[in-house]
Amino acid sequence: MEDYKEGKVVLSRTPDGWQVSGVFDFMGCYFGDGETDLSRITAEYFDQDPELAREFLATYLQLRAPRPGFRERFSLYMLLDRLIIWEYIQRQEAEVASKMGTLRDWTERYTQIADTPGFDG
Repeated sequence: MEDYKEGKVVLSRTPDGWQVSGVFDFMGCYFGDGETDLSRITAEYFDQDPELAREFLATYLQLRAPRPGFRERFSLYMLLDRLIIWEYIQRQEAEVASKMGTLRDWTERYTQIADTPGFDG
């Protein structure tokens, strides 16, 4: 889905509490590796506070053990997602794009999230 986040989920109240019962985004959904969904929300948390990104990933990985090679896949999936965002901003938001610097500099900070100190995924 690439854009899985709080604003796109539907919750249902069950006898055990609240649980996610649906995710809706009719513009960009597709079938693929669910780990790709971690990239965009992790980047959004990272932009707010790098600690939020680390906590999100650490909690996710505690609840769902990653398949072997997660760090390498995460970096590639993050790069893919950042390229999608880069292309959109370059095309639609010239003023924002002019402040982003080079593609390499902008993407590198995101693709290296899983290598930051304190990340134990």
